[in-house]
Amino acid sequence: MRIRSKRYSNWDNRTKQILKNLTLSDGYMRHYVVAAPNSRTFLAYSTGGEVMGWTLVLEFQGNFEANTFVDPKWRRQGVATRLILSAARRFGRLILYYWNDENQALFYELRNRAPREIEVACWWNVQHAHEKWLRLVKAWHI
Repeated sequence: MRIRSKRYSNWDNRTKQILKNLTLSDGYMRHYVVAAPNSRTFLAYSTGGEVMGWTLVLEFQGNFEANTFVDPKWRRQGVATRLILSAARRFGRLILYYWNDENQALFYELRNRAPREIEVACWWNVQHAHEKWLRLVKAWHI
């Protein structure tokens, strides 16, 4: 696996479409790339060149927040861990928001590995603020 990083806006159109397709159909990452196209992305590639997953680092209210999606066929192989730790090294401090038990466990494990770089918080406590911001920048509907 190799990791490449660029601003979302600097990827070619084909890669941008792959990334939009490689997330939840109603997920926030699709909206974030419209609202903040200069956000830094980290892509994990297989040895065959397939995109395995990606992390988007969004600057929001003075913090850097990481959002990650891994293709289901590549899950539980360390892809999210590599992506998030790469982003944490680049930005120095990231907030990871969990929304279910599975990613809560992963995010706390990552915080234990990199306590100075990773903070963990509950998504449901900030969801409204994110939706309000997306509506303000007119990126909610794409």
